[in-house]
Amino acid sequence: MLAGLPLWLAASAAAQPGRVDTGIRLRLSDDLAESTGAPAPARPAPVSPATADEGRATRLRGLSLSLTSGIRFDDNALRSNTGERRDTVVVLQPRVWLDGSIGRHAVRLGYEGDLQNYQRIGSESRFDHELLASADLDLERRLKARLESGLAFGSDTRGELESRPVVSGEPDRWREHRVGGELVLGRRIARGQIGLGYDVRGLRYLNNAQQARDFDERALTLTGRYNLGPRFSLVSELSGAWIDYLDPLSPLDSREYVALAGVAWEATAKTRGEIKVGRRYRDFHAPGVAGVSGFTWDARLVWSPRSYSQVTAYTTRDVTESGFTGAGGGSATATSDTLGLRWRHGFTERLRLEAGAERTLARFTGAGEDEFLSLDAGLRYRMNRWIDLFARWDYDSRSSTSPGGDFEAGSVFVGFDARLDRGAGR
Repeated sequence: MLAGLPLWLAASAAAQPGRVDTGIRLRLSDDLAESTGAPAPARPAPVSPATADEGRATRLRGLSLSLTSGIRFDDNALRSNTGERRDTVVVLQPRVWLDGSIGRHAVRLGYEGDLQNYQRIGSESRFDHELLASADLDLERRLKARLESGLAFGSDTRGELESRPVVSGEPDRWREHRVGGELVLGRRIARGQIGLGYDVRGLRYLNNAQQARDFDERALTLTGRYNLGPRFSLVSELSGAWIDYLDPLSPLDSREYVALAGVAWEATAKTRGEIKVGRRYRDFHAPGVAGVSGFTWDARLVWSPRSYSQVTAYTTRDVTESGFTGAGGGSATATSDTLGLRWRHGFTERLRLEAGAERTLARFTGAGEDEFLSLDAGLRYRMNRWIDLFARWDYDSRSSTSPGGDFEAGSVFVGFDARLDRGAGR
């Protein structure tokens, strides 16, 4: 039944006019991660026929610059349960985005950097880079496409699910490349809409003899939406992923299939959300390695009791590649259940509170369970259209079955966001 729903949606994809949602669909919880800096630059807006050059003319539309800078005081910089070391970290995060158009198509190029300079523990200092490119293609009145690619040089963050529980010396560093896109048939407010996406990414570790964790992943996703009315929709998602580790001795090569279906709504101006439930199945190629299967979900509820106050609750179950092995050296694949709550409240037009809590329970194949807890609260003050001042407190902890994996850490981050948007010719 789930497999037939997206195909049924395609038959009614062109029923009504309206705006097109051309973005690649992410998990609902992806946009809830708290950022220490300015919000990510918005995706390029579609180019209307009234403003686009005739034919295939290429034009520059604008340049966006932003910078987050500040000082973070960390009371457990190494995320260790013994010999905790405090440090002061100077943070510098520049972002540059260039927007343009080719005929009716919008294109965007970007660079994002993350410099963190530890004053006492020099080996923890990092300078990560990411190059990004995207294009929104207006192929036809009812047919749109989005292409995205990226190349990142980064580091594992100590204490997170994707990193190893205990790392001596400098953090594990890696290079990630990815490319993908989505083809969307139908308008967002039409009776139905269907999307087909394909993504490829690869991860390569560059130090600490972690090459056994290198892998390539291919993912194919089919999404569908059927509007029951102006405020309620049926949604579905079918996806398959194939993960291949470069180490020929690795037992973690796998394939995964996920089927989700649910509802999306915007019942009133105060409440909106989306709930999808279904089944997940992951099978490992190596004999003797147990697969992962069972119930899965992805849900979010947004409640706005006032125009200046918003509460978001979210929960998801996911299966990820992890640096953790758990007790007994089990598989590095983890099934994680996440439950989170966020609150944003504006005291005035300039002063805003942001706070949140998130708990994740990760289960490792053939091993134990690890529990992660994150709390944060901060204030942001807008001085003018170019500069924000902020101060934020964070608390992170982990209860782990891996020896030495437990830790508690608190930090305070104070700094500013600066931004400048310039249109072409100004």
